[in-house]
Order: sequence, then C-alpha cells, then structure tokens
Amino acid sequence: MSALILELKQGESIILNGAVIRFKTRTRLELNTQARFLFGKQIMAAQDAIIPSQKPC
Repeated sequence: MSALILELKQGESIILNGAVIRFKTRTRLELNTQARFLFGKQIMAAQDAIIPSQKPC
C-alpha cells in the first residue's frame, strides 16, 4: 500500500474530508487511505465566489 506524504508549514491549513485543519507547527502528514483534500492556497474565499445570478450578462 502506498501513502501520500504531505509536508505543511506552521500556520498552513488543509481541508481534509470536509474538516478544516490548521497546523500550529511544521508537520509531516501521511495519508494511508483515500481522502479528499484541498490545501489552504486552493481554497476560494466566499467573497471571491461568483454564483450564476451574479454573472454579468
């Protein structure tokens, strides 16, 4: 079984299966099963989101 290893810096966050996790120290995380995740840099802020009713015509 292969694992995905993530190294995160202090203050970075990740969404892992819907839960927001913020790291207080530099961390090395090993995922041994399938999981859905986004790094903090990939997460769109709510004010930047455009819903279909907001699109210019």
